[in-house]
Amino acid sequence: MTKMMVTICLIILVAGIPLISLVHFYAAQNSSFVNGTFVNGIIASNSTWTKANSPYTLTGPVLVNNGVTLTIEPGVTVNLESYYIEINGNLVAQGSSTDKIHFRGGNITFTMSNSSSSEQAVFGSIIENAIFTSTSITSYVPLTFDYNSIDSAINISATSKISNNIISDGITVGRLSTITNNIISGPLYGGAIITNNTITGGGTWGPDLIGRYHSLNLAISTNESSIISNNTINGTIQVVGGSAEISNNVINVYNSTNGDAAIDIISGSPLISNNIIIGGGSLYDSVGRYMYPYSAIDIKGGTPIISNNTITSPVKGTGYGITTEISSNSAICSNTILGYARGIDAVGITLIQGNLIEDNSGGIAIGKILFAYNTVILGSNVTIRDNVFTNNGIGIGGGPVLGSNVGVGTNSEAGIVVIERNLITNGIQGINVESKAIIQNNTISNNSIGIQNPNSSSTIVYNNIQNNSQYSISISTSKDINATYNYWGTTDTQTINQTIHDFKDDFNLGTVIFVPYLTEPNTEAEPNASAIGNPNTSPTSTPLPSQSAYPSGSPSQNPTSIPTPSPNLPQYGITELLVVILVILVVAIVTVIALVIRERKFGGK
Repeated sequence: MTKMMVTICLIILVAGIPLISLVHFYAAQNSSFVNGTFVNGIIASNSTWTKANSPYTLTGPVLVNNGVTLTIEPGVTVNLESYYIEINGNLVAQGSSTDKIHFRGGNITFTMSNSSSSEQAVFGSIIENAIFTSTSITSYVPLTFDYNSIDSAINISATSKISNNIISDGITVGRLSTITNNIISGPLYGGAIITNNTITGGGTWGPDLIGRYHSLNLAISTNESSIISNNTINGTIQVVGGSAEISNNVINVYNSTNGDAAIDIISGSPLISNNIIIGGGSLYDSVGRYMYPYSAIDIKGGTPIISNNTITSPVKGTGYGITTEISSNSAICSNTILGYARGIDAVGITLIQGNLIEDNSGGIAIGKILFAYNTVILGSNVTIRDNVFTNNGIGIGGGPVLGSNVGVGTNSEAGIVVIERNLITNGIQGINVESKAIIQNNTISNNSIGIQNPNSSSTIVYNNIQNNSQYSISISTSKDINATYNYWGTTDTQTINQTIHDFKDDFNLGTVIFVPYLTEPNTEAEPNASAIGNPNTSPTSTPLPSQSAYPSGSPSQNPTSIPTPSPNLPQYGITELLVVILVILVVAIVTVIALVIRERKFGGK
């Protein structure tokens, strides 16, 4: 019998050690385990959840009544389990940088149920210095949300202040919210003032160049008069309405597999200015075959103004810088566009003015063939004015001239194009125009061919066409071309004639008529500096909300860095703990019973 008692004591000791360790481990993760508080139901009067009584564990949903404030002290842990807290009054949860509040599981919802001025009643809700683990937030009223870390969805449909947070699963915000100094992963939806953030896109679906849906690395989607400035954005900004102002950002969408649009304009009248944009590229199929290009800025519709941006291809010679579609009415002014297969591919109503288009395989295409359907899209009312084209080699896409070597290339059915006061130099072909065009007051020099394949109905006057190494003009039509009143770099008629490829070289061609000609360079045939700049029809800036409109209680000084979330240790609820304890006790009891039975059966032997 003594031997059996010793054995039983050893079993209890062995079972007790892990039991005590388990309780200690739980208590270490959940302060005041022994003194924790269980909550559910309606909070009908002002209440404070204290660190001394933490953790607070929900055993059912909690409602903070109208006109009531729930205050949560620094260091408190709130285990929502699978329940929710509904705030019809106010929530003031202000941790500190060294003693954060922890929310785990469930959902917190701020409602507009207050019957007396519901918005004003909850305008004081503040959450600061908290860590949310698997806790989502939904708010239909204004909220101050600062210095937090959250790994679940945030949906705030009212004007709110959101700053200095780490947001890991995207956010939807209300009109005129301020989103400042956050690190955000996943799409940001809504109309807001978005400044000084680092935003990385999340996977979603959007239309490609030919309307087919593909995976889109969406960073921001706005349909309001948002102000998006001074951010670092790794993903696509999508504009689906409103008059957003997108300025002074660094936007990069390149990845090693496929390109994508840095800015995707579906509708609206955005002003896009003074950004550094790295985007565009090429789409490849699953076995690495080239399919079609992406554009850094893809204008599918609306009336955007694109000005003073630097737009660069991530891989030289791939993708398009800017693409405009037939339903758009665009102004593209004073940009620098570098390194693309096509600098600009334009249809619709488009003004292209004051840009530097350099080192692309081609400068501009007017009209284009959609790759998948092999159909021609017609252009109309495209004006190319006061630009500098230099070192552009292969011609820009555009129907029949796809793959030719031009600075400005157009589809033969693209409509009327106006090309004036441009400097077009150091290309293989300066201008390749197959549609009816007005070509006037340009300097076209130091190319291999100055003007290729002009239309017999085109107007070609007052240009300086000189020092092109092969031909000043080369035609391919049997009709005569009127090219009078241009300067050819000389006043010698025979020398001028030798720079022209026409009937004298091929009897199937028409004749270029160049007499009378200018006897000296046209000093007006160059970009007009006074005309370079944005059109006067710019969107009006949206004023910033008054700081007094926000709840009081925010820190008086901003920390110098964004908080880093604590490591995500495994979290165990009370139910799981009780199950483990019960299992240990059952095993111990069964073992003891088995020993007692054995002792009685064999004890006398």
